[in-house]
Amino acid sequence: MGFQRISNRAVFTVVLSTGVLVASIGLAHLTAGQQEFPRLLVDGFPFIDWVNAAQDWLRQNVRGVTRSIAGVVGDSLDAVETFMLDLSWPLVVLGFALPALRYGGLRLALFCVVAILFWGATDMWDSAMETLSLMFVSVVIASTSGFLLGLLHRKAIVSTHGHGQFLTQCRPYPVSCI
Repeated sequence: MGFQRISNRAVFTVVLSTGVLVASIGLAHLTAGQQEFPRLLVDGFPFIDWVNAAQDWLRQNVRGVTRSIAGVVGDSLDAVETFMLDLSWPLVVLGFALPALRYGGLRLALFCVVAILFWGATDMWDSAMETLSLMFVSVVIASTSGFLLGLLHRKAIVSTHGHGQFLTQCRPYPVSCI
C-alpha cells in the first residue's frame, strides 16, 4: 500500500475552498455588526416596489382562481389522507411489499416490510401516511399536467407544421402512430 498521487485539480479545489472559507470568516469577523446592505444599491434599484406592485395585482386579479385550485387540491389531499389513515397496516405492508418483490426482488421486499414496520414501531404511522398522501396527490397532478401539456404541444406542432415531414423527422415513429 503506497501513497496514491493526488491530482492537481483536487489540490487546487481544496486550496481554493479553504481560501474562500478563511476569507469569509475573516470578513465576517472584521465587519461584525456592519452587515447592512449598501443603501445606494437598495435605493437605486426599486426591485421591492416592483415585487409589491406585482403581488398587489395578483391579489386583486388572480386570488379567486388560486383559491379554487387550492380548494380542489386540499380536498383531494384530505380524501387521500383519510383513505390512507383508515387502511389497516397489513394492507399497507402488502401494498408495498408485493410490488417490491415482483419488480425488485426479495431483498427490496424485506427492506420495505422492515421500513414500514419501523414507521409503526416509532409512532410515525400517521405522519408517514400523510406524506404518502401528499406524494400521491403531487404525482397525479404532475402526471396530469405533463400529459395535458404534451397533448397541447403536439397539437401546436401539428397545426403549425401539418402532418408532413416535420413530425416524421422529429419522431422515431410514424405520424399515424401518434
